[in-house]
Order: sequence, then structure tokens, then C-alpha cells
Amino acid sequence: MEYIYFKVIFSPVEDKLIQGCKVLDIGCGAATWLLDLSNKYENSYFYGVDIKPIYPQVIKPHNLEFIEADWDFIPSELVRVTKPGGCIEVAGRRNDYVGDGSIFRKLTDAIWSTYLIQNIDVKLAYNLDSKFELQPNVGEVHRIEKDFILGPMVVKLV
Repeated sequence: MEYIYFKVIFSPVEDKLIQGCKVLDIGCGAATWLLDLSNKYENSYFYGVDIKPIYPQVIKPHNLEFIEADWDFIPSELVRVTKPGGCIEVAGRRNDYVGDGSIFRKLTDAIWSTYLIQNIDVKLAYNLDSKFELQPNVGEVHRIEKDFILGPMVVKLV
């Protein structure tokens, strides 16, 4: 994500991460982002939650823990465990296509089909902002979207 957005985190929490705080990553998948953060901010403690245990089970930093959970309760639970003035940051990849790359389209179609067979809601991230807005005690909800281009148009980011 750092190479797409030029930063790892958008919320203004770097000072808190350096001092030590708790970070919860919902839908952590293979936990690449958490592994990067937990190594960089050793005073903080990180929790990764996903519906499938595909994150590292054995080799992980001491300040990182993984939990397998159901998605149905996530928005209200995130609001409940976030301290007043805290931030909930949602980041992910859009399932749309930019361009006509037929090989990439076939590959991503196969991946999304596999998720659907496993009953994984691939559009969950698109609906989260409206679900958060329905929760009590939620301030502003912001959404930032960027295209992630793969293929011959890719330019090395400096």
C-alpha cells in the first residue's frame, strides 16, 4: 500500500504508534500491512482479524496477534472498541478494471469467483462507510479512492 498511496497510514496517529497504542486490522488477510507496522512500531500492539486464518501462525513479531472472526458484527464492534477521538481506517482494493487487459481480467475474475464460492463478500469494503454512518458516536466518515494500474502502463514510483 505504501507504494500506491505513498504512505502506510492516513489517520493522524504516527505519534501514538511511536509512543505505543493498540491497532486493530479487520480483514487482515495474509497480514502484510500488520507485519510491516508491528516491526516498525515496536511499542504498539497489533491485532489482525479475518474470517479465514491465512495469516502467519508461527513466525510473527511479539506485538502481533491474530483472531478468526465472523463479519456480521464488525461495524458496531469497531465503533465499540475505538476510544473517543480514535480513528477507524478502511483500506482495500477495488474490484473494478482499468483498461482492457484480458489476462488480468481472467485472473481477477477467477480470484473473485473463488471468494464467492467460499461465501466471502467481496463488496464489503464498498458498503462500510454507509454502515459506519449508521452507528452511534461516529464523527466524520471520509473515503479516498485511487486507481491501481497493472500492466504495460505501470511506471516505477520514485
